[in-house]
Amino acid sequence: MKRRAFLKINICLVMVLAIVISSCSGNGDDVGDANDNEGHNHDIMLEAVSFQNIKITDNFWQPKIEASRIAGIRSVFQECDYSLNNFDIAAGKMTGEHKGTAASDSDVYKIIQGAAYALHHAPDAELEAFIDSLADRIVAAQQQDGYLFTYWTINDPEQRWTDIEKKHELYCAGHFLEAATAYFQVRGKRKLLNAAMKLADHIDSVFGPGKRQDVPGHEEIELALYKLYKVT
Repeated sequence: MKRRAFLKINICLVMVLAIVISSCSGNGDDVGDANDNEGHNHDIMLEAVSFQNIKITDNFWQPKIEASRIAGIRSVFQECDYSLNNFDIAAGKMTGEHKGTAASDSDVYKIIQGAAYALHHAPDAELEAFIDSLADRIVAAQQQDGYLFTYWTINDPEQRWTDIEKKHELYCAGHFLEAATAYFQVRGKRKLLNAAMKLADHIDSVFGPGKRQDVPGHEEIELALYKLYKVT
């Protein structure tokens, strides 16, 4: 339990830094001139600024981003080694049982996303090489039809999509799409992105108009599909 709590805290810290890096609202120069006689603007448009257009160099956040890249990201990868092993088991490269929660795949994807944002700010050949090797392990666990979720792949493939409210397949899929998109944007590498597109196509074959109509137990897939759409 202590290890799991430590992992959650560290992932939260990595994601907070990722949010700081990746999110920024537009400035006043982007606001239209639709002001009334009293100077009130009734047509204010806010537009997100891509993290790719942002560099943080201040004395407060920049050292924390650097510390996250050097120590934090590597630490949380070590803490979720059992989640990494789940991909090897699902790919048939390792024997064993699924460990962690049903949604433990998402831990790995969140850290990859944070690592991508960190690599945007500073090159790190060792970290990039690790992400590339991890991409190989993740893609190896993906099924021929695009399905990617180690819990059911290891435990009972016949149960795929039978409990999306509690097992969080779409939640994990969303975090994978976000991670793949971010890594492609930063490093231009398509291995994870291609797997994400394959997974999205599989999801589209299962859910949608004239197909299965259902609601996941946790929001995430919606914004992730939009992000994938923006880069493809």
